[in-house]
Amino acid sequence: MKFLNFKLDSQHLRFVLLGLLGLAGVVFIGIMFLGLSMLSAKSQKMVNLKVQSSAVDNQLNSLALAKKQIKQYGYFKTVASEVIPNDKDQAAAVLQINQFASQAGFLLQTITFPASNLGGSSSASGQVSAQTASPASLLSQALPVSGINGLYSVQLTITPQTDVNLPADEQVTYSKLLDFLSLIENNQRTAQISQIVIKPVYNGDGSFRAFDFTLEINIFIRP
Repeated sequence: MKFLNFKLDSQHLRFVLLGLLGLAGVVFIGIMFLGLSMLSAKSQKMVNLKVQSSAVDNQLNSLALAKKQIKQYGYFKTVASEVIPNDKDQAAAVLQINQFASQAGFLLQTITFPASNLGGSSSASGQVSAQTASPASLLSQALPVSGINGLYSVQLTITPQTDVNLPADEQVTYSKLLDFLSLIENNQRTAQISQIVIKPVYNGDGSFRAFDFTLEINIFIRP
């Protein structure tokens, strides 16, 4: 009878141990999932902190770049005030452009200005000779340059002579055009070429004679 009771006690003990083992497994799995969840949350928090840190770094870099640009533009403003001519005879700029064409080996046909507001009324844009232009007409057609007080720009449209009667050495070639553009870009008065359209010109027999072009530039003045 005692032996029978001992077997039953052993069975009960085994069941208890199995139950405890199962409970331990459940607890282990629960702790594992809880740990993974906490680790994932910590990882996401770390990612968010890195993103915020990167955003702050970008803002600091942008601020440093902005400060650098302010210094740079301040320097350009100083240079512009020292380099851009402030003489009142702004027609000298137009004459200089004509001299550049002569140095390059060809002649200019016209220089066209924007509409003028002289006399308090707007007139249509007109063509003037490549050799003359009044200072008043230049200033009346000038536009203020944004960001630089006292600096104005005037857009000029330039065309060359391509008459059939011109000698061959006075016709516009590609190399002459490049020389002309280089002289303009390196001049302190005419610092910006905005647009150019080039087309070939042919003789009556179909042979090539020269290049024709329409050049738009901005000259800068400080009246």
